Amino acid sequence: MAKHYRVKGKSRLTTRETGEPDYKWLRTISQIGALVNDWARRGDLVVYGGDDSAEGEAIAAYYADISEIEINLREAFGAIGDPEEIGDIRELDTQRTYPMVTGVLFHEALHARHTNWDTDQLAEALDNSEGQAFMLLEESRIEAKGMREKPELRQFLRTSALDHALQEATPDNLAKLGSDTWAVANLLGLSVARHDSGVLAREDVANIYRMGESVLGAELLNNLRAVWREFQTLGVPQVERAIELAKTWVALLREADPEGEPDSGNAFAEPQEGEGEGEGEGSPQPSEAVQKMLDEMEKSAESSQSSAEREISEQKQQQDWSDIAKQRAEQAKNRNQKREQAKKTFDKSHSESGSGSGSRIEERRNPTGAERASAVSIAKSLEKAKYRERSVHTRKTQAPMGKLVMRNAIQNKAMEANGLRGDLPSWKSKTRKHTDDPTLTLGVMVDISGSMSSAMESMGQTAWIMSEAGRRIQAKTAMVYYGSGVFPTLRVGQRLDQVTIYTAPDGTEKFGEAWEALDGELGLTYGDGVRMLVIVSDGYYTPAQQEKCVTALRECKQNGVAVLWLVPKECYGHPAKNLTAQAGWGVVADELDVSQIATLVGKTASESLSRVESMSA
Repeated sequence: MAKHYRVKGKSRLTTRETGEPDYKWLRTISQIGALVNDWARRGDLVVYGGDDSAEGEAIAAYYADISEIEINLREAFGAIGDPEEIGDIRELDTQRTYPMVTGVLFHEALHARHTNWDTDQLAEALDNSEGQAFMLLEESRIEAKGMREKPELRQFLRTSALDHALQEATPDNLAKLGSDTWAVANLLGLSVARHDSGVLAREDVANIYRMGESVLGAELLNNLRAVWREFQTLGVPQVERAIELAKTWVALLREADPEGEPDSGNAFAEPQEGEGEGEGEGSPQPSEAVQKMLDEMEKSAESSQSSAEREISEQKQQQDWSDIAKQRAEQAKNRNQKREQAKKTFDKSHSESGSGSGSRIEERRNPTGAERASAVSIAKSLEKAKYRERSVHTRKTQAPMGKLVMRNAIQNKAMEANGLRGDLPSWKSKTRKHTDDPTLTLGVMVDISGSMSSAMESMGQTAWIMSEAGRRIQAKTAMVYYGSGVFPTLRVGQRLDQVTIYTAPDGTEKFGEAWEALDGELGLTYGDGVRMLVIVSDGYYTPAQQEKCVTALRECKQNGVAVLWLVPKECYGHPAKNLTAQAGWGVVADELDVSQIATLVGKTASESLSRVESMSA
């Protein structure tokens, strides 16, 4: 009887006294539940996790009649007390960090997917020994199915395959398997059969095979091997042939050693209380031949696990390199696309009349004294705020310094335990330096769609004040207006001498195109120094443009670009707040009166740049 798998029987969850659950593990258990249901192509599997689940020392167990998988968290994750250190087990990177756990969970999910025989039919057709043989053959059959369905998970199964076999091969269990002939046949069905299923490598089982052959003889071993190989190809509809093969297995062993047949229990009946809970007192010890084979299996388990983990580590490194190359290619493509858009938008011959926008200049005038004062005040605020931003340098090392990288530390210990050199950097720290004269890169986007028509006076004033403030501190500044089209109102190095008021007749807004042009012109997301994006808009966009806006804000967050979103007093600022909330980035100043520009912009500019600094802390 498979210790980690029961056709019938109450789980330990329903038979033990339960205390308060450890709520901090609920998310991890939920993630495991989603993972095994996905692998099993089911939606009804329930996962329970605890310190005493899964039949004692086993990592996991599957109970067929109640559709439950239990996992022993202590055995699975060791001394890790905080599940946040584990990560999401549904992600490949976490699975590579815990390959043994992943392999065990995949095995139990394969039981849940494929071990769905009619047990009443099996119980009626098979005697006790034949029933035990059927369940033995089932172990490698489900893994053969798994290798055909998800070959990419092979190395995870390989890390756990021989451990599964050893869990079955306790002295107490072996004592119930009869003579050496019957016991060795069982061990081969748990180990060498997993090589034929595609899980274990030849070197994992070569010595086990030779030792088994010395006990059984070549002819009997070949005949038994033919049985498990054919069994691995069967599906549930071929139950009659599966029954025949289980009978053939037992018939071969009865012919070879009729006196050595064990007194097997019923494989399909509910186990009696205490059955399978460990060694019975005074249980007979395995023979010398069987013990040698167990010792060899234990050695092979360590070797196969180490080899599989090395391959998993190499796969991860190759994937990391591939991901980096892909990311760089995507970044280069994105950057080139933005530069092309910038070239198109900021071309010297390009103006509002040729942009596709219906907006036109309604008024030009000299700035007022109050507007000039606001520009001076904001310039001082930006000058002060930009010195708060510091260049950040990340250092990764094996010497204790800064923050421990838990995954690398765990992988290093695993590699060292297997005699390998663990040289992944386990510590990460950041150093910050003030630059002597940090240059501020300032991009301004102004919305001229119809919803902004009542605010165009304020928009024009805000645009001039921000551009003049940037000029005063020698910021690298550019500005675009966007509606049905996008056109530049301030190029790098240009000065706005007058306040320019535009009309706002456009029925939509091309935020995405405006952002690409501005980023391509200034290099906000791929430049260096202190970078800031100012958006003057109410945030009323179409769904497609909302998505582009959130993506742009997230780009800014990822690349350390401060975002200041200004909403004129005449406009409703809730949509802008929603967009920055979705992206998790940006400081919004709404109900903005021109007389308040200096105070509010100065305050929020400092706040937004401070957020960039705290992000890198």
